[in-house]
Amino acid sequence: MNTSTTPGERSALAFEREYLAWYTRVNDEVGTAFDPSALVALARAQYPHLPQVADAFGRLTAIWHHTALYSHFLSYRTRTAHWRFLCSFPLQHPLLGRLQVDLVHDPQHAGRPAIGGVEYLDRVLGRLPHDDGRTTLVHLCRKHARA
Repeated sequence: MNTSTTPGERSALAFEREYLAWYTRVNDEVGTAFDPSALVALARAQYPHLPQVADAFGRLTAIWHHTALYSHFLSYRTRTAHWRFLCSFPLQHPLLGRLQVDLVHDPQHAGRPAIGGVEYLDRVLGRLPHDDGRTTLVHLCRKHARA
């Protein structure tokens, strides 16, 4: 029995895998459970004059890992329908280095800011190595949940 595949079959399988990954990402409304307490504490310490930033971090319940350089706090559908950018600001994390935080209008509560996502800025700028995504906020959440 011949189990080898033709180039056309391999191409179709690769397309199917890529489509399935896209479909799963686009339709994931749950994300990974996220405990924002460390980010709340960092925001309170670094921005004591802006309590609404710590409050916005405190409302986070899930995270979506996008790449080793960026993680989202809003689902794909929410981002595409409701992303209204306010500003970005730095937040220094003890393990992940400098994070660039995207602040957006809260899609569920008019007049309040929400955290849209974080860019791992020290990686973007080459100060920290790009790894396989095991050292991101998502990974730290999973590690903390197992402890």
